[in-house]
Amino acid sequence: MYVRKFRISDAVEVARMHRNTIRFVNSKDYTQKQIEVWAGRTSAKRFRDSINMFFRFVAVERRGIVGYGDFKKDGELAGLYVHKDYQGQGAGNLLLKKLEESAIQKGIRRFFCCSTITARDFYKKHGVFILLSIVPQIIKSYKTKSVKDISILMLISLIIGTLFWIAYGIMAQGMPVIVLNSIYLFVVSYQLFLKIKYDK
Repeated sequence: MYVRKFRISDAVEVARMHRNTIRFVNSKDYTQKQIEVWAGRTSAKRFRDSINMFFRFVAVERRGIVGYGDFKKDGELAGLYVHKDYQGQGAGNLLLKKLEESAIQKGIRRFFCCSTITARDFYKKHGVFILLSIVPQIIKSYKTKSVKDISILMLISLIIGTLFWIAYGIMAQGMPVIVLNSIYLFVVSYQLFLKIKYDK
């Protein structure tokens, strides 16, 4: 397996892989409706049209492209997806390493991202600063008082996972880990409160 720069000719294959990853990997953390909307937004045209907006790379195996990752000039890690059949086999690590090397060459010293629920622990493990991507959902829930698309089990699992990260931070005496996860815990807990309040 190796990593190279994305080419225009990769667009169809990358879009297909991206769509299937959403449907088969991310689907465990999101509702069916969310997955349908999300997968429906990706296309070969989208990847072709955005080629100059991102620094994009692909992971390649004998069978073809098995992952892609890209970032913006400001250091935002825009996406990192791995084929459903290559999860846990190092493709994500290779891609992130290549993205980091490319970013350093361009004078970028730190990545940040609005992570999906699925990739959150992967990014944390590698020291990527995760923005509170759930905040837009909270604002929407508060304004519309609609929480039908939010899974209460998902929120509970996020809270439990975050508590484990806080416990790890305490044991490792890692104050940034404790602070960031405490903020995330508060935000997710507030979303759970809205879910209980408006879920009628």
